[in-house]
Amino acid sequence: MRTMQLNADLMEQISLDAARQLPGVLERDGAQFLEIDNAAGLDELLDLMPGKLGFSEAHLYRRLRAFGPGVAPVIAQWFRSYVSHHTGADRARLQERNITALCRCEASGGAALLQCWDDVDEYGRSLACV
Repeated sequence: MRTMQLNADLMEQISLDAARQLPGVLERDGAQFLEIDNAAGLDELLDLMPGKLGFSEAHLYRRLRAFGPGVAPVIAQWFRSYVSHHTGADRARLQERNITALCRCEASGGAALLQCWDDVDEYGRSLACV
């Protein structure tokens, strides 16, 4: 998992290869792919982040990457706001996704991650350090 967080190309290649090898994946996740593709903008795409699993999660990151590294502060702000309003959410998964999304933002992602530091627990901080 950490390798895929740090290497977006590897994560994307694994998901593309799996989709080719396992036709049921597209059938299973196709509606989620469409939902991601039809998101009107960055805010709507980020709001989809907590509910995506498996290959749709990789598709979400691929779409986030298209916005470029300059969106890192927006991702960080979304994360801080989401955590403060959804205290019962799966915090570990949410931290993983936020950190993975920020990793896709290159150097600006690191700076934005520091903005979230007080909003992540020890698990999230250990991921962030990687």
